[in-house]
Amino acid sequence: MKCNRCSGVIIPERVYGYEAIFEGWKCVSCGEVFDELVLRNRQRLPKVPSGSARRARDTRAAAR
Repeated sequence: MKCNRCSGVIIPERVYGYEAIFEGWKCVSCGEVFDELVLRNRQRLPKVPSGSARRARDTRAAAR
């Protein structure tokens, strides 16, 4: 399995949440952590062009 963000190597990871402990994955290159629920939610959302979220966040920060 490869990371969607950086194409790095993914390893199994035990993730400790507020109310539960669950199994997920972590990228050894960029550190992204995700699990089955995150993957399902990403499949439901429309695709956003790369970088557009960052530009929107930067624009909001500059307006402050």
